Amino acid sequence: MPTDDASRVQREQEFHDQRFAEGEGTRPAGRFYRMAKGIESFYDDRIARIEPGQTVLELGCGLKVGAW
Repeated sequence: MPTDDASRVQREQEFHDQRFAEGEGTRPAGRFYRMAKGIESFYDDRIARIEPGQTVLELGCGLKVGAW
């Protein structure tokens, strides 16, 4: 790896280490994630109300599964 690439990789690593060490609250998009937290309990409540045999359609993305 040429020296330019090695220094670029080092700078990028330091940037990302610092960036994610700040925590979610200080990130510019953090306000959107905080705002969405309130809807999570509403969503969980609605999922809990699903009766056996009902049909649901879940739209979304992410690692967590809320309905199946």
